[in-house]
Amino acid sequence: MTTTVDGSAAIHHAEKAYEAIRAVNHRTLGATIPAPVAYDILGNLTGLGRGLPQALTQIATGLEQSLVHYDIRDDDGTEPAETIQLAASHLARAAALADQLERELAHAQTAISGQGYTDCGW
Repeated sequence: MTTTVDGSAAIHHAEKAYEAIRAVNHRTLGATIPAPVAYDILGNLTGLGRGLPQALTQIATGLEQSLVHYDIRDDDGTEPAETIQLAASHLARAAALADQLERELAHAQTAISGQGYTDCGW
């Protein structure tokens, strides 16, 4: 059985993920970040890296299935199967990079896992 994605909900969640990363960027800009705080931030970002490959793969699969279930057309006359295949290829590479991202973030988190700190009040 094939289901159609609730586009508005999926778009909303992707937008919230984007906004969350922007908020992290804003909060960490020029900030001094002790290792225990960075450890927690990295843990959550590692989870992001862990989940992205699945999401990207599912988007690629959904695009490919759309050719069967919808009358897809490209504005410039290009064959839709070609552009979807190109997008799927890019999504596969992005998923592989997200796997690498997850591993690197996990290594960074492990590297600082033993650190603590005392607020010097400076």
